[in-house]
Amino acid sequence: MRPWIGAAGLALGLAGFAHPASAEPQSLLLVAAGDVKLVCDGAECAADVTTLCLQPDRDIPKKGTAYEMIAEAGTPPVLALIGVQADGREIVLPEIVPIGITAERRFQAVKLAVAADVRARFGLAGLKVRVRESVILAPATEAGDEVAKARLAETLRALRPIAETYLARNAEHVAAARMTHDVVNELPRGRFVTYDELEAALRRVVAARAQNAAEATGSLVRRIAREAVDACALRGSVAFARRECVGGMHNRIMQDVNYEYWDAVKPGS
Repeated sequence: MRPWIGAAGLALGLAGFAHPASAEPQSLLLVAAGDVKLVCDGAECAADVTTLCLQPDRDIPKKGTAYEMIAEAGTPPVLALIGVQADGREIVLPEIVPIGITAERRFQAVKLAVAADVRARFGLAGLKVRVRESVILAPATEAGDEVAKARLAETLRALRPIAETYLARNAEHVAAARMTHDVVNELPRGRFVTYDELEAALRRVVAARAQNAAEATGSLVRRIAREAVDACALRGSVAFARRECVGGMHNRIMQDVNYEYWDAVKPGS
């Protein structure tokens, strides 16, 4: 891995990427993440999750670009919407409740969202999305060539194990990115975030992971996440952009994982 943080970090990880020529948005791989808690704010309950770009030769997706899952027929759902009741019990909500998937920050994050009224409809205290394994995401199309869509799905399924190899090689950095995303999801969208709120969000994430063996993190993972938060902890003018800053630092952590995968799949490699 290249050193992940430096002067470029405060640019929110948005510079220095390839500039694809294709007009189609890039397909993505949602990194397997276990349970992702949705935070309810306004009309939706949502969370940002980490992705890897499968097709560097396509256009970087604009924020809000809709995505759909590509899954094998006859296999269990790779994403499940889980309702949490007041007593802590969990129920799997029916598939008639859609999980919206849209690009959030270029090719490194998508937003998972459901309508906020789902909690009231089912009498729930909370919601989360259970991610069974890494998920192939293709740009959603209202209508299209079914043959072309099938060909794209075949291509993406062939690329998936290559991408997973590079995710595994960089497991600590991927874990640090996911931990940083947990901090992002603890912060409110679209309003002032204080230094104390940022620090409290990190403490909650560290405590939650300490109680969950599946999310156990080593010292390097915690250090990288700590440095990402510290880079965004400046007082003053960045206060309104602290959530966006931490999200950008997440992107910066994942940048080199993308680069290494891209080097492996580019023509002539």
